[in-house]
Amino acid sequence: MTWSPSDAGRRYWRAEKLNDLTDRREELAPSDASDANLVGSARLDGLHAPVLDVDKPVRLVPSTTTGHHHLYIDVPMSWRSYRRLLRALYLGGVIDRSVYWRSLDRRATYVRPPWIVKTAEEAARGDVDAPQDRRASARALRAVIRRVLFRRTLWFFTDVAAFYRPR
Repeated sequence: MTWSPSDAGRRYWRAEKLNDLTDRREELAPSDASDANLVGSARLDGLHAPVLDVDKPVRLVPSTTTGHHHLYIDVPMSWRSYRRLLRALYLGGVIDRSVYWRSLDRRATYVRPPWIVKTAEEAARGDVDAPQDRRASARALRAVIRRVLFRRTLWFFTDVAAFYRPR
């Protein structure tokens, strides 16, 4: 099966001047696949399905969960920059709330390497139709969020105290 931009509701477009920096939205014309030279993020329903031109090395590796993937972005960045990227992905709905908050708690993100497969018990836990103890998982996530927010508050007051320290 081949990928088609229309699978996610994306549309094909035709632009006469692809490299012109003064291109305007009006210069784009909807097109069919055979005549198109652009794929846009705008969908027919008014929402967006992101299409990004990434100018750095990246890899998309399938996860052990069907339909899920791990994105490796080979760009070194500070924790502050990475935290901003995680926040944007979380607010955009690309990553789950628990992934975002646990990443802040651990100050890093972790995924299994492709050769490590989930056990049957772990796969059943991640299955949407399987019965889950939602209260326990919600309590655990709330504990993580409290820990992260407490650390942020502590850092803030430490910075304020350092600012007002007599010199």
